[in-house]
Amino acid sequence: MADEIKSSVENIKSIESDSVLSRSRRDYMFNTTMYIYQVFGLTVAIGSILYFLFDFYKLEISFRQQLILFTGASGLFFAVLAAAVVRYKKSRDDFEIQERLAAGYTLELIDAWNAFEEVAKQILTQDGEKFNRLSIRSVIDRLHREDILNNYDLSTIQEALEVRNIIVHGSVRIPAEKARQYTSKILNIVSKISNLRAKRF
Repeated sequence: MADEIKSSVENIKSIESDSVLSRSRRDYMFNTTMYIYQVFGLTVAIGSILYFLFDFYKLEISFRQQLILFTGASGLFFAVLAAAVVRYKKSRDDFEIQERLAAGYTLELIDAWNAFEEVAKQILTQDGEKFNRLSIRSVIDRLHREDILNNYDLSTIQEALEVRNIIVHGSVRIPAEKARQYTSKILNIVSKISNLRAKRF
């Protein structure tokens, strides 16, 4: 069951990753085009203002001076364009890094949850408790009634269950930091109840 869930999550992440990359490429092309339009518009505006000033004050400039102005405007165009592309590429790289982190932490959260289920069911089985093995909520409720989970741990594990369900069903993307935090919380509870089991048995 755990392998099936993990495989399902990996498939979901693979599909989402392809979708994210495709969307990122489209966004990149769109934003790059917009940057080009912005820089081109800025260059045209500056050129028009300069031409207006020359015409207004009846200034005469030689062909060489015109060439210098054109070269300067072209340099401005490419400098601003390069800066815009570099800035956007950095933001895109940061986004992709966060996506990879989220995918990694998501799988770690699923592994941590599987460990919790395994330890929890082992404790209840060794105690001789009757519970519905197919219902994790029944398992959690029994752990709480047996004082294996305190109120704080109960609240934490219920929240973690909701996050786990969101991940498995793929309805909402979980941020990397949130997945990391809940993975840590689940592992802390697993460690706590594992130590309790060692003392009791």
